Amino acid sequence: MFSPEYLPNYPMMIICTCLIYRIFRGCLTLRPQRIIRIIFFLILFCLSSPIILPGEVTATLGIFLFLALSVFLFCTDPILIKTAVTLILYPIWTAFYYLTENAGYVIWLHVFHQNLSTAEETLLSLCFYVLRIPFWLLIYRFTTRWLRPSYTNFSSRIWILISVICLASFLGIITLIVQADPYRTYIIWPACAACILTNMGICCLCAFIEQNTRAALEADVLRAQHSYYEDLKAEHLQTRKLRHDMKNHLSVVQSLLSQNKLQQADEYLRSLSRKIAPDLHQFCRQETVNALLNSKYHTARSYDINCRFLLDLPEDTGFDPVDLCALIGNTLDNAIEASLRLSEPSRREILLKGRCEKGWLSYYIENSAAKIPAFSDSQVPGKKHGLGLQIVRSLVSRYNGTIQTQNNSDLFSVTILLPVPRKKEKEPYT
Repeated sequence: MFSPEYLPNYPMMIICTCLIYRIFRGCLTLRPQRIIRIIFFLILFCLSSPIILPGEVTATLGIFLFLALSVFLFCTDPILIKTAVTLILYPIWTAFYYLTENAGYVIWLHVFHQNLSTAEETLLSLCFYVLRIPFWLLIYRFTTRWLRPSYTNFSSRIWILISVICLASFLGIITLIVQADPYRTYIIWPACAACILTNMGICCLCAFIEQNTRAALEADVLRAQHSYYEDLKAEHLQTRKLRHDMKNHLSVVQSLLSQNKLQQADEYLRSLSRKIAPDLHQFCRQETVNALLNSKYHTARSYDINCRFLLDLPEDTGFDPVDLCALIGNTLDNAIEASLRLSEPSRREILLKGRCEKGWLSYYIENSAAKIPAFSDSQVPGKKHGLGLQIVRSLVSRYNGTIQTQNNSDLFSVTILLPVPRKKEKEPYT
């Protein structure tokens, strides 16, 4: 790799390493320390030109293991995401580098009949090395658009399925390379191309699944908003009817008072107040979140759960409203489900607090709990209880926040702290 005849390749290696580094940085979250990022870049530089030869597999697998270890050490994403990204990218890397290396070998063997000077061999190698730059540029543009694991809300099963498919592709291409005939190595070129297309197709599949997941979340938010505005409309119509009928109500009250029936008059006025007073609440200034909270509040109250929502959120929190509703909605759903396990309605309580201040969003929710914690991965009949935990943890990881859970004998709480993102970070897909 460091022989003098390879010196012209070094600038190409640096360019390829920069692109590979940008790809991994776009797909995963590197640790913030500068020294860590420099070390990771140097590791990628050393691995950027693997020599993949027919009948040899030790170097290929060794590079894969070293790359996987580096990703696991230097990135902060969940293990399943780091595994999936490595298994998506490395087979593409291996297949294309085999194609470029082997194409040069085939030309040297069958076209020039092994009759090239050292300078001519260096020039031939350089020509195929140059092809790697547009290839990595294409992969970089492709992954930037289609592969954004940090913005996805996939369950563990989906990440495992993606990893298994990519692992099968990788093992398949490695097996073919090991068994390739040294004089007919070109016969596995179609398999290499298929490996590249398969893993790039996985990237597209990730994007489509994420879009569908996001569409489902947006539909839930829209349903909550629609329900909120329908309730608001109904309250407005009822208030108008009561105003028209106010003379009759006043006549009834006056009649009861004239007959000195104070208790009946008081009960009548209380009943009238309940009808006039709106059943909608202004929990915060963020309209989408407020609509969701009203919907969850009515659901909780229908199960005799005592709720206290104390939020101080501005109209523009800096977060994507869909993500914010997903976080609040999933934690509230888990809290409601946990409260329903309590047989005594008087013990069912939920406390929710949240505020945006000094560039941070702090969020806290606690609920009375039975034996099973509200945020455990156990399945609740009729609902995908564990999925709520995965979605919330994924959202917290996406925004580089922290989450803490505490489970006492009769109380469960979740504390989340998120830095308010910059404007450009609010839309994951452009």
